[in-house]
Amino acid sequence: MRAIIVAVAIVIMATGAFALTPEEREGAFAEGNRLFTEGRFDEALRAWALIDIENPDLSRNRGAAYERLGDRGRAMLHYQRALRLDPGDQAAQAGVARIEQTREDRVALPPPSVIERGWGAVINALSLCGWAILWLTLLWLMGLGGAWLLAEPGAAWRPTARRLAVGGLAGLALVTIPFGWRVWRYETDATGVVIAGESVAAEEPDGGAKRFTLHAGMVGMLGEREGESRRFTAPNGVTGWVREETIAPVQVSP
Repeated sequence: MRAIIVAVAIVIMATGAFALTPEEREGAFAEGNRLFTEGRFDEALRAWALIDIENPDLSRNRGAAYERLGDRGRAMLHYQRALRLDPGDQAAQAGVARIEQTREDRVALPPPSVIERGWGAVINALSLCGWAILWLTLLWLMGLGGAWLLAEPGAAWRPTARRLAVGGLAGLALVTIPFGWRVWRYETDATGVVIAGESVAAEEPDGGAKRFTLHAGMVGMLGEREGESRRFTAPNGVTGWVREETIAPVQVSP
């Protein structure tokens, strides 16, 4: 039955008639998971390709399928997309670590400072959705306390209403900083992953001297475009121009 649902969904998506319904997405996701457990990784990826929304579980599963197929570049890309949506995803973190250990061009970078580790722990404590729910909850509490005070409760309830309003305001102020940082980082993410095999970064967009060699799975920062090339900054800070088809952005365009 699930196979029939997926087959019908393929026809619908191919004709562009309309996007998948939540039930069809769920069916495609379940069918892909079944195919994955059977070791049919290519078929699982085709089933998941029907799903037209971003989801950390979906991205992580895609990464695992590509890893099983030996495509380290696309495996890293989808693990990074899962972590962009849910930085605390331990399975995706483990997938990234495995690929990093086998990359030919891995670079030994200095460990993060205590401040960087602490700040990272704070902003990654919740997913972006989790931060949004917490922020809205505190906003609601602050508004509830404020409305209660405006309603002029009796003397016995006035301290409770005041504590509710002040506590909500204080919590909102504290949460706004990491929440705003997560939103800003999410919207301005310029991370890219090398998805092709071995390729070369050149000094100029149209070629020139070789700057460095890229291998599938390298993660760096994407810069401006020029023609069919794009500036790419490696983890060690070295910059060069690469053919755009050899890299893919972690941020999915809407």
